[in-house]
Amino acid sequence: MTALALKLAPLVFVRPSELRYAEWSEFDLPNAEWRIPAARMKMGELHSVPLSRQALAILNELKPLARGGRYLFPSLRTREASLRQTRSSRATAPAAQAPRAAAH
Repeated sequence: MTALALKLAPLVFVRPSELRYAEWSEFDLPNAEWRIPAARMKMGELHSVPLSRQALAILNELKPLARGGRYLFPSLRTREASLRQTRSSRATAPAAQAPRAAAH
């Protein structure tokens, strides 16, 4: 699941927390659009993200992995929580730079 998050991130170009807390209800797959609610955005405004064919393919791959939960990237322990920040941060950090690297 972390690998799919890392593949999706550069295609949607949003902050790591916006991706980690993305909910399936925010996605309009037939119209290839992700509408992030204002409450989750830094500037407090609704943000619409167009989805490429590649992003849609990743989302279709994610759907069965979400186990019917609300988050695109559910916690490994429970589908009612999102993927933890440390999991995505560790995945992007080279071993020599682990404390300094970040997904953004």
